[in-house]
Amino acid sequence: MESCTSRAVNLLFLDFMTGIKMLESIYKTLGLIHNVLLHDKFGLDNKRIWTLEELIAYTGYSRQHILHLTSEGQIPFRKPNGKSVFFLRDEIYLWLNQGGVSLEDMDIDTQVAGMFTSSN
Repeated sequence: MESCTSRAVNLLFLDFMTGIKMLESIYKTLGLIHNVLLHDKFGLDNKRIWTLEELIAYTGYSRQHILHLTSEGQIPFRKPNGKSVFFLRDEIYLWLNQGGVSLEDMDIDTQVAGMFTSSN
């Protein structure tokens, strides 16, 4: 009888862990949907100049991180009259694509491993 109970507990635990994995997947998908909706809300692909809030929506970076990047001169930005910070879309596209490794440069094992690891 004890082995039946032990097996039942193991099965319940496996079901619980499967449920957790499903919830994590749903949460990640909702995050992606949220970003897409923000892009649509701001119409970011059609704008040439972005505000700080629009850059946050586009990149998913925190306000603090972007402000740190601007203060260190690590991201291209404009600050007319020393007031609000603005970003040129084309410069941001180039900046985001610099120094990375493209899929073509990665071996197949690294590409496959990247599909199964979370970036959060």
